[in-house]
Amino acid sequence: MKCLLCDRQLMRDTWSSLFTGKQDCVCKSCRASFNKIASSPERRYVKGTELEGALDSIFCFYSYNSSMQNYFQRYKGEGDHILHLVFSKELRLREPCVPIPSYQDSSFKRSFCHVDELFCGNNLLHLLKKTTSIKQSSRNLAQRIQSSNPFELLPGAQVPEKIVLIDDIFTTGVTMNQAAAILKKHGAKQVHGICLVETLEKNDETETRKGIKL
Repeated sequence: MKCLLCDRQLMRDTWSSLFTGKQDCVCKSCRASFNKIASSPERRYVKGTELEGALDSIFCFYSYNSSMQNYFQRYKGEGDHILHLVFSKELRLREPCVPIPSYQDSSFKRSFCHVDELFCGNNLLHLLKKTTSIKQSSRNLAQRIQSSNPFELLPGAQVPEKIVLIDDIFTTGVTMNQAAAILKKHGAKQVHGICLVETLEKNDETETRKGIKL
């Protein structure tokens, strides 16, 4: 078996892998290039807006570095679907999860829902739809905060009182809070967020991820 990221041959180098057959799909070098954290980021940007208090908490597993940028370029930008396996073990959660949806139209080139696939080992509840094709990554902070809520509840969706929202990248927190606001409007009492990656808070507050074709 070869590393999904660098194509180097993987070695079974632990007793547990020999007896259980479990083996990482990524080599140690590539795995170590990701910056793992245990982060509950706070974003002040929604304070004083109608989004304040919509999201009760947020947790992220990794910070956004060059290795993660390359990963997302291949996974999302180039549609390399198999790469959802890279973080599949870490993203197994106990609670049912509500994915942040992407806008879908006839020109959409990616053949899979990238958030759904990242968290595919979980019980996914699809409660939301996105009504605009504009990507948050194309907007600066002020534009994100001032934009109208791009999410709607799916027709007939039953909203539980406690919800775990899931997404790939947490930047300003506006997207998560917008989705949480819709869910609370329709009956949710608690909405907690889980993201794979947190981008670092920028001093100029223009959180754009240059170089990634999302």
